[in-house]
Amino acid sequence: MQTYYNANIWNRGNRSVPMVCPSAAPVFHEQVIQRDVIYVVDAKYRRATLTGHFVLAPYVRTQFPQSGTGSIAVLSRWFGHRLKIGGLRLRVDFANVQFIANYTGPVVSDIAD
Repeated sequence: MQTYYNANIWNRGNRSVPMVCPSAAPVFHEQVIQRDVIYVVDAKYRRATLTGHFVLAPYVRTQFPQSGTGSIAVLSRWFGHRLKIGGLRLRVDFANVQFIANYTGPVVSDIAD
């Protein structure tokens, strides 16, 4: 996840990074080894609909409800930038979330248009 931690911090005044983008999608994937991840289907972030594997933010609990909606913080960039504190909070339907411990494989590292 070096690309996440090395990314510029998103400044809301930066006009090159949109606040919302319904057409945004995963554009960059990174290989991880033995990380806790979620696989989500139709998660939402800033009006974009996302499906894929995402690395959980370090402070996230790994047990989720079986149903209902909520948000989960993940380590991914938005148009090449990361948040100053915490991860992107994906809005999810917990029925469409699968937790995978010690996952090795590609994860979404950047969401853009």
